[in-house]
Amino acid sequence: LTVFIEKKMSNKIQHQHQHISKRYAELFGGAVGGIAQAVVGHPLDTIKVRMQSELGKTKFKGPWDCFTQTWKYEGVRGFYKGLVPPVVSASLLSAVLFSTNGFMKRIVANSTGGNPQALTMPQVTMAAWMTAPIYCLFVTPVELLKCSLQVQVGRGDKAKYSGSIQYIRETLAKNGIKGLFRGYVPTVMTRIVGSPAYFVSYEWIKATLREKNKGAPMTVWQMILGGGFAGACFWTANFPVDLIRTRVQTYSGEGKPQVMHIIKSIYKGESFVGFYRGYVPCLIRSVPANAVAFLGLELTLSTLGYKEF
Repeated sequence: LTVFIEKKMSNKIQHQHQHISKRYAELFGGAVGGIAQAVVGHPLDTIKVRMQSELGKTKFKGPWDCFTQTWKYEGVRGFYKGLVPPVVSASLLSAVLFSTNGFMKRIVANSTGGNPQALTMPQVTMAAWMTAPIYCLFVTPVELLKCSLQVQVGRGDKAKYSGSIQYIRETLAKNGIKGLFRGYVPTVMTRIVGSPAYFVSYEWIKATLREKNKGAPMTVWQMILGGGFAGACFWTANFPVDLIRTRVQTYSGEGKPQVMHIIKSIYKGESFVGFYRGYVPCLIRSVPANAVAFLGLELTLSTLGYKEF
């Protein structure tokens, strides 16, 4: 009996140690993937945000027109406006996203007696929903800052904000700390809609590839494929909500932005198609950006001794 109890306790301690270790591995892997994602995806993200933020009179005829105008008037630097916040914060945000989701997967698995590496799709969805409110506490100020800088069209004196520091100072002076969390609720809604599509699609393609590989880990190209597919699924499901979130955060009119007013304005001006304005550059960006994000995550976990996320 004593031997049995000692063995059970040893297994439990080893199991807990593995979970603690994997949390750190997920933090580090998310950081690596997030930085790669920010650098690869930012130019097209700028185009997406500029097209999404237009309300009423449009500046651009389409994604290509937005690209050519940005190149003509601002050069390469125009595509990387607002890059500093996402690059600096990319490690934090992706680390929070993947480590929080990994933690939630383990909670769901423990509450149902399952395996975190073999959850059902409804269980993956539940873990994704549980991840969203926590993740959005970190992502909302970053998205607000990034989008506010990206929508500025022009150089030098034409830009309202010279950079991240000026924007933060003016926002804090005008609205206090709560000003940095403008758009939190719409941001949460984007993740409530998009996160299940993101993680479920990745788990599905991972399971499919695992079966094809006869249980062997994914190859590098399969990681790239899985991450790109997850990114495409996330934005296809999430894009209309994200467009509303962008317009709430970049609103420059009098008073507080009203979500229902923004929705009605989009539909009145552009019908249903308006909710997918900027979708093409977003999709072109999301596939390679999320491909390198998951690649960075999975390779880091593999290097640290874990089979997969």
